[in-house]
Amino acid sequence: MPLTLLADMLFYYSSAILPSILSQTHIASNVDIAHKFGIATQSINDGYAYYSPPDKAIDGNDSTFNHTRGTDTQNWWQVELPNTTKISKIMVLGRNSNTWRLSGAGVYISDTPYDGTLDESDKVATLLGNAQKQIIEFSRPETGTYLIIKARNSYTLHMATVEVYGQIPTKPIFEEHKDEYLISGATANGEVVTTLKALDHQDDTLSYTIIENVPFSIDAGGNIRVTGPLSGQYSFTVQVTDGVHIKRVQITLFYELACIFISH
Repeated sequence: MPLTLLADMLFYYSSAILPSILSQTHIASNVDIAHKFGIATQSINDGYAYYSPPDKAIDGNDSTFNHTRGTDTQNWWQVELPNTTKISKIMVLGRNSNTWRLSGAGVYISDTPYDGTLDESDKVATLLGNAQKQIIEFSRPETGTYLIIKARNSYTLHMATVEVYGQIPTKPIFEEHKDEYLISGATANGEVVTTLKALDHQDDTLSYTIIENVPFSIDAGGNIRVTGPLSGQYSFTVQVTDGVHIKRVQITLFYELACIFISH
């Protein structure tokens, strides 16, 4: 192959194809995903004398810590991450007292939240009982939405800091919403019939659009309003974009005299 042709091919790949591949996933290697985006939960609420809330482990402050009960069913903690996260590194820092309680705690990466049972195939590490930073790194990223830490036997679980690094989705994501809605048939022009909101993990400004020509509009908050007389059935697409990436969802609306029925 002539060198000039090879050079042209390499230039095309590096300038066109490679950026397109990289744009599919936001590289966030220096961002603590758990601190910035995570939602932490654990086994108990504040009825326990030594209780400390789960978000203390992801608040970015090494002097605070979460605290669970010391029973086999109430000594777990988890953080929900953007769906889905490609995890390349986890850091766990134990509390600076009673460090032995962290010994043998299991670290799991799962697609589903903790429900009382753990799949051992999701286990990625076992922690030591100390107050040192314990680093868990993966040569190939582990994919999941939940990082779960479960203490050994009936040990109490308390951690000063849990950090997660890796890659998060670039495309906007619609928040979970009902599949069906029943709305009064006496819906006035301009009235909101439902709301479809989206999240963007890069904090980009989002804009919403209804693709088809239907008697509805959608505003910057994802509120869908009636804009004209209604009759029969309407099927249309709601689109959200950050200016680069696009996400769409289909809406079907059935109008009856007694009610409006929405599904998607």
